[in-house]
Amino acid sequence: MLHRIRLNSSSIKWIIGGAVVAMQFAIAGEITLAQDSPIIVKNPSKVPIYNIEKLREMGRSNSSTIKAAQLGIDGVAEKQDAIHKMRFLGIISKDLPVRKQQAQTGMTAATANYTQSELDLNFSIAYTYVSIIYANQQLDVAERGINDLNTLGDIAKEIVKTGSRNDVSKKQIDQINVYLNLFNGKKEEAVQGVPRAKAALREALGVSDINWDLQTADKVLALSNIEVNRASVIAEAQSRRGEIVQAQSAVDATCLEVKAQEKIRAFAGKTFASGSDIHANILPIASLDENYRPGAIAPEMPGNLYGSKKSRVNQAKILHERAQTVADKAKSLVVLEAENTYLRWIENKNRAISYLKSAEEAEKLASSLKERFDPRGGKITLDEVITTGIQANTIRIAANEAIYKATLALIALERVSGGGFIAPPITKK
Repeated sequence: MLHRIRLNSSSIKWIIGGAVVAMQFAIAGEITLAQDSPIIVKNPSKVPIYNIEKLREMGRSNSSTIKAAQLGIDGVAEKQDAIHKMRFLGIISKDLPVRKQQAQTGMTAATANYTQSELDLNFSIAYTYVSIIYANQQLDVAERGINDLNTLGDIAKEIVKTGSRNDVSKKQIDQINVYLNLFNGKKEEAVQGVPRAKAALREALGVSDINWDLQTADKVLALSNIEVNRASVIAEAQSRRGEIVQAQSAVDATCLEVKAQEKIRAFAGKTFASGSDIHANILPIASLDENYRPGAIAPEMPGNLYGSKKSRVNQAKILHERAQTVADKAKSLVVLEAENTYLRWIENKNRAISYLKSAEEAEKLASSLKERFDPRGGKITLDEVITTGIQANTIRIAANEAIYKATLALIALERVSGGGFIAPPITKK
């Protein structure tokens, strides 16, 4: 049976521009869910620790997607075996030798589907694992901002009470409260973020226990300095992506269908759907709004062709040409995805470099002013201390986000290249 070809995992959104972070899990600490409110884990030391390699091994053993892909291979193998045992049927069915060849294209497609499913699984696990690390980092920044503001709020209240400085009034207290609400909002994003990331990770791993939890072995995302070659990534994607292999299998099968129809003398001739299974997956839906994303072309192969031999052969040739067009479109979309992922890596790597430098300078300035501030008087004002502290924490949040997006792009490069590009270590202890 001919299914539709997909350009991407159904569980992971097809990536154009910055859409890879459309499912960001925000910023979060380690929590579990109870009704509508999170509960902080009381004994984190009892929660098992996993690294990404261990999780991927676990996923390969439990994932329904991997199991389904393997069963697809088993089913095609069984069908192949059945066709090859039909020795005497060849006397009646002159197209049987061609059907045997078409059955092999089904195995090629099924194997490609399995390989791509593994890459998609690895991506899903890495995506959610990295999101948990990122979330906890952002939670640290949010809590640091809250603690700093609470300290400054107490200082401001004491100054207003004693009147030790004329440049501090209720205005500064109100200003601090505004920023406190801002950082409390960021913390709430964090508190709700990690359980979403963990839930997605559980699903990818094939874990049904909603109480299953983990601690990540890695704690801090690191910005990799690896050099990525754009042309190499695109070339690997063109030669290795499972979707392209599946599309080419359909081209090969339809080419053989022309030969098969030449051997059939009846008015109606069954197509290769009876002898092979060209595995393919769901097509990405085109998006023609501001989040532009082109869609693929759906393949086509009826179960039967009707008419004279000449007519059926011509119909098969048309279907073959159409299959080639589908494969060409699939290839162009794979190239587009690979190129966009590469460009996202470059963009976010450069952003992260700038933000990291800015964050370090801002934190040094904020720390210096806070240490030198004198509640009794002096040149350094409380407004300066408040402003530089907010800037330092805000820029650190932006730097963490840029590193996170750059990391996701590296992970995605491994998937979009069909495993040709190997993502480097992306965290540090």
